[in-house]
Amino acid sequence: MKRLTKVSLIVTLFFSIIDNIYALNNDDLINKSTNINIEKYPDADAVLIQDDTTVIYQLDGTSKTHTSSAIKILTEKGKRKNRILSLSFNISYGTNYFTKVNRITSKGKLIPIDISANSRLMVNPSQMNANIYNPNSKVLRLSVPGLQIGDILTFSSCDIVTKPVVPNTWSDYQVFEADFPIISASYTIDAPKELPLKKIILKDEIPGTVTHSISGKINRILYKWNIKDVPQFFPESNMPNAYTVTQRLLISTIENWEDLSKWYWDLCLPRMQCTTAEMVDKAKELADGKNHQEIIKSMFNFVSQDIRYMGITTEEEAPGYEPHDVSITFENRYGVCRDKAALLASMLRIVGIDAFPVIIMVGPKKDEEVPQPFFNHAVTAALDETGEYVLMDPTDENTKDIFPTYLQNMSYLVARPEGETLKTSPVIPAEKNMTQINNQGYLNAQGQLSAQSIIHFNGINDTVYRAHFSKLKPEELQQFFESHLKSSSASAILEDIKFYPNELRDTSKPLKVELKYKDSDVLTNNEGLKLIQIPYLGNSIGYANFILDGTGLKERRFPLYTRITAGIKEIYEIDIDPKLGTPIIPNVKATETEDLCWSRTYSKKDNILSITNNFELKTVQFSTNEYKRLKRDLENIEYESRKKLFIKTQSNLTSVPDILTLNEEYIVKIVDSHNWNSKFITKFKVLTYAGKKDYSEIQLYYNPIWENISVTNARVTLPDGTVKNVRPEEVNIMDASWCASAPRYPAEKILVVNLPGVEVGSIIEYEVNTKAFDQSFYHGIVELNDFDPIEKTKIEIHMPKSLNHKKEAKGCNISESIKDQMHVISLKDENQTTVLIEEDLPPWHTFNPYLIITTSDWKSYVNQINKELKRATTGQDEARALARELTKNISNKHDRIRALRDWVFKNIRPAGPHFTELPLKYLTSADTTLSHRYGNHADRMILLYSLLKSAGIHADWYLCNTDSVLNEVNEIYDNFPSTTHFTMFVLKIIHDGKPLYLTGNSNYSELGTTVFDQHPILSIKSGEIEKIEIKDILKDLEQEEINLTLKNNGDLIYDYLKIDQGVNYEDYKKMWTEMTPELRRRFHEELITTVAENAVADGELITEYDKYPGRTKFRAKASRYAVIDDQYMYCSIYRMFDGLLAFESSNRINPYDFDYWYDEKMTLNIKLPEQYELVSYPHSFEWHGPKKCGVIKIDSFYNESNHSLSLKGIASLRSAIIPKHQYNHLLQGERELSHPDRRILILKKKIM
Repeated sequence: MKRLTKVSLIVTLFFSIIDNIYALNNDDLINKSTNINIEKYPDADAVLIQDDTTVIYQLDGTSKTHTSSAIKILTEKGKRKNRILSLSFNISYGTNYFTKVNRITSKGKLIPIDISANSRLMVNPSQMNANIYNPNSKVLRLSVPGLQIGDILTFSSCDIVTKPVVPNTWSDYQVFEADFPIISASYTIDAPKELPLKKIILKDEIPGTVTHSISGKINRILYKWNIKDVPQFFPESNMPNAYTVTQRLLISTIENWEDLSKWYWDLCLPRMQCTTAEMVDKAKELADGKNHQEIIKSMFNFVSQDIRYMGITTEEEAPGYEPHDVSITFENRYGVCRDKAALLASMLRIVGIDAFPVIIMVGPKKDEEVPQPFFNHAVTAALDETGEYVLMDPTDENTKDIFPTYLQNMSYLVARPEGETLKTSPVIPAEKNMTQINNQGYLNAQGQLSAQSIIHFNGINDTVYRAHFSKLKPEELQQFFESHLKSSSASAILEDIKFYPNELRDTSKPLKVELKYKDSDVLTNNEGLKLIQIPYLGNSIGYANFILDGTGLKERRFPLYTRITAGIKEIYEIDIDPKLGTPIIPNVKATETEDLCWSRTYSKKDNILSITNNFELKTVQFSTNEYKRLKRDLENIEYESRKKLFIKTQSNLTSVPDILTLNEEYIVKIVDSHNWNSKFITKFKVLTYAGKKDYSEIQLYYNPIWENISVTNARVTLPDGTVKNVRPEEVNIMDASWCASAPRYPAEKILVVNLPGVEVGSIIEYEVNTKAFDQSFYHGIVELNDFDPIEKTKIEIHMPKSLNHKKEAKGCNISESIKDQMHVISLKDENQTTVLIEEDLPPWHTFNPYLIITTSDWKSYVNQINKELKRATTGQDEARALARELTKNISNKHDRIRALRDWVFKNIRPAGPHFTELPLKYLTSADTTLSHRYGNHADRMILLYSLLKSAGIHADWYLCNTDSVLNEVNEIYDNFPSTTHFTMFVLKIIHDGKPLYLTGNSNYSELGTTVFDQHPILSIKSGEIEKIEIKDILKDLEQEEINLTLKNNGDLIYDYLKIDQGVNYEDYKKMWTEMTPELRRRFHEELITTVAENAVADGELITEYDKYPGRTKFRAKASRYAVIDDQYMYCSIYRMFDGLLAFESSNRINPYDFDYWYDEKMTLNIKLPEQYELVSYPHSFEWHGPKKCGVIKIDSFYNESNHSLSLKGIASLRSAIIPKHQYNHLLQGERELSHPDRRILILKKKIM
């Protein structure tokens, strides 16, 4: 023991010496920070005072990196962003850890942070989003308790690389610019002379901020960069990744890209050679009778579609780069990108086609001057008959194109034995990425449109939409197109829909959709000249709709990165009944440049009116100069697109399941109210591709502190009868995402089971065994029916005969028996009803059968909670002292409550699991939370309660149901308690004779506001259920007033006022308070362009949120806002309550959950041009929803004396479950609110 102690002491001393070598001098930091304040850096939330990095690498490429940083916190936002420090690493390559973390207060006091007590190492959960499960990928998160504005945060870390990705090489990429100011930094490399840096380049240099030196010592070379006074950059919408366009240093010992190419070939070759007889046979079968190009396509389709994307990282030589043996990928029918790429290359080589693995950088192009092994994706390249590369990405399971458009203009490296240089994937012309929509319609004399549309999805559109559609059931596909159709015209009714091909995964056939619909509201209701509002599907369908965002700024520093070329072409041919009138065709000017084109053309022959809309984006990136030209083009396009078409008048579905559940059993054996064991057994058949994607893995969340869980007897039976059992390496335990940021709570786990070889037609079976212990009480609800059919269900609940319980069975039959002193409740059901998937379904138990059982009542449960709350809030000396300090000079009760509430929000970081996910004994004492400076919502409320109590303010404990305000939803739980029903702690204070509720709102909220107004709450004291009711002035309400002045020449003056109260006030106050001056300027600039692309500000942006309610005001001017066409003037106006009633479907099978609690008032005043008179404008409107779900009322008034139009509206919506037979009342409100009359203003020149 003495010897171990001595060794430990030596190691500790050694690392202490190392830490001191690389540590920053605290006195120097304090001196440097003296002049660092919000006045000098008004746009910064934090400032990097010093950052020193030293790298020591060896001949074999292993290295140690020591980093020491010091950041001064200037704002609340800066404090929040820096309360958690993170280090990521892969233990296959090394480790990364903090060596020292300190907090220096604004008064110069040094407070060391206990690294062990405030940090936790966890499996990186982010990889799960990509279906990758690698327990070696780690993230270390450290909490910094007590961080305050004005503090200096210093931290040092050591990153040790014990195994380089590419042996005997070393590379790095450093960014010397950030979205915060950098005062001083250094970057030092200590390299062996035998392995010097061969490539060095500083890109996008900011002159005068970086100096560089090289010096030598025995057998070593020192490279050093000193960085000084680097101003912060400001992120811009749709800019390339910041690290590719800001000041950056690239360095490498690799001489050329060819060396990297050869390395990757040598890495992959042994894995590609691990073929099997079955693999060879399959490759020959796919190639039989086909030419060179057909073989490539056939092989690609097999690997793309039959090998699902999912990965377990078990490689040893270069994890993350090295593929698995191709035989394993082929046999298991799954793999990640590198596995699928290697398998495709191997199978092509089997049949004599040269093919190679490829590594590619998805994102902006790499800096080709410096070879580095930093790539993030793998694809395949084959040689065509001319020796040119054919690139393929078999990762995408639904692409018609073997190399999807989203990978264009990106850097890639082909692995070849002789080496290859870095290349760039070609830019695909926009005409190959078009959405083509052909419409034919008939507009009758009554103004009713009947139409049919054919939508062709080409290129990127095929890839994106096919992938999305393949995961949807038929009813969801119909709802998708209904919602898009209704977004063009709320009165449109979809009559028929057809999809081609029938098997969406048949990528040999183009993707096409045919629609048939009617629309009764395409004309305005005025006499004479009527606007025709064509329901253009191309306004929302087509990838090109989503590319050209982020154009609000007048100028940019960084390029606008659109990434993909694409376009939309929509042709509409309308047969217009001559009795309706004669169309008046506008003169629309096209825009055509080398970067984009836009046009809208009209032609008429006999009664047929043809309209062609065309938009093509031809580039993947706009430089800063090109962006200026783009802005001018968009202004012209916006104006031309306002020109409208007028007419001069004469004065039922079946659901296709994804799986078929053959049998499921759920057996619970209750020991007592706090302990039980359960077994879930399931057997189901996969029927569709979507079913294969959704059910090929099992994810089970649990916390070992009170639950053990295991999966047994998991197997997949393939359509040919082959049985595949789950292997040990296909079972992984991951960490929940919150674990590392809240180390005091027991860590939640995720058991992940990857099922091998799943295909359509496979039968999947498994058992889930759960042991629950130390629970509050038993509650279970079994809800019958599903979106997919279930043939047989068996439920058994076993409990001691003496155990008190309550139960209810609705819509199902149960049997009861006594056996061996156990009460057994059984339910058996066959061929359950399949529920159609629809938007906004209400809670399942409100319209489906269920069995519910509980072993407790609310009073017993709250007694358990009350006991733990008393423990956590009694004798909290630190909290008591803090409360007295915070309130010592505050006499007003309201202000004392606010001071304590604000302190908790600003200083206690939200972190950890929900309190219902742990035993109640883990409710943390106030002083512990105060010490750690973090906690879940319950623990933060415990601290707040203790502070209030210490300040002499009495508060009562409640639990709030955050889900629904409806009695028909909640009444089941009034009698059958569940720990998941009332889930959030609330404090109720009687202030000035009225209740004041604290629900955990931020320091930006008005005291007493809450999003949970009218929600039921459970009294911890009595066990009774009450309801939150707050004062009217605290309720959520948005008020808008818009004043428009329309000039004779079509110019517009736009005055806007918004008043926010309730939770809206909190959100906007936070936004405006934390927005720095430069970001505010940019926001104002982008806000103005929402009026019109050419709009300019006419005055300052005014935000008054230092008092309640808050106000936002701005004024803008826009030229050519209204279109003047001969004697008419017309323009679109702000549509009141736009989108407030928006529904995806025109029909309903199930009840609709109208989940609203919303109040808004709007006023729109329009000063009309003196030389014009009104022809068409929005008239008064009133709608009363079914089941008292709401009222929308708009009063329209034309004031002849001052030639102005006023619209005043009020909307008040309330939650309700709408029966299917009343759904049409909702649609009627949507149609009337979205009618063309409500969004267009038409005027006619007065006859002088």
